[in-house]
Amino acid sequence: MGAGINKYVGRRNGHPKDNFNDDFIVKIRRETQRDEDVVSKREDEIISLLETATKYSTMEIKEFSSIVIMEVFQNVIEHGIQSFDQGWWVLAQYHPKHKIVSINIADNGIGFKNSLLSGPQGDELKSEKNNFKEGYLIELALKENISGALDASIKEGKRFKKGYKRGAGRGNGLNRISSTCEKLGISYNILSHYGYLSYNHKKNKITHGSREKRIFGGTLYNFNIPGKEL
Repeated sequence: MGAGINKYVGRRNGHPKDNFNDDFIVKIRRETQRDEDVVSKREDEIISLLETATKYSTMEIKEFSSIVIMEVFQNVIEHGIQSFDQGWWVLAQYHPKHKIVSINIADNGIGFKNSLLSGPQGDELKSEKNNFKEGYLIELALKENISGALDASIKEGKRFKKGYKRGAGRGNGLNRISSTCEKLGISYNILSHYGYLSYNHKKNKITHGSREKRIFGGTLYNFNIPGKEL
């Protein structure tokens, strides 16, 4: 699922066995800055790979990049670069055998649970019976538009009687990611510390779960995009 990125972000799991043409890979490297130029450069590399290895139109690639990639970059930059030495990573590659382009963006930051419980809706979430199950919280963030951003403004939710305090503006990022992937036929996975969430576009199904042992040393976003014959 992590396409070789695990060993760079807190969990060593061997080495990737496949060799890739340099034209079909966005090579992994650690970023430690929030600089717009750095983000734009990595985004351009992903766009170039999608233009080469997928059948998506220019408008579809632009939609994926401007919504999904930028939302994910915002998340990993915010939670991957703190007062101590951390960072964020990008690894993208075309897989000729399965004809997909996998995009992996990750940080080794505080994870979904710690982020959401310290956000503006933290007190309400702590009263939920599943508040320590990270997979549950990832799905809740997707469906309920709650935010882990410390600077998010606050408004009341509507689904629950008491209402969650929701991060206006910043809080709907996961929903935008999910909606765009569903529209474009892209499966995705999110791993964060002790939980995961997966969307299978062929079955149009979302599943989530939690583990007692840590799954990933941070948060990983993985997207599997239909490729073409090269």
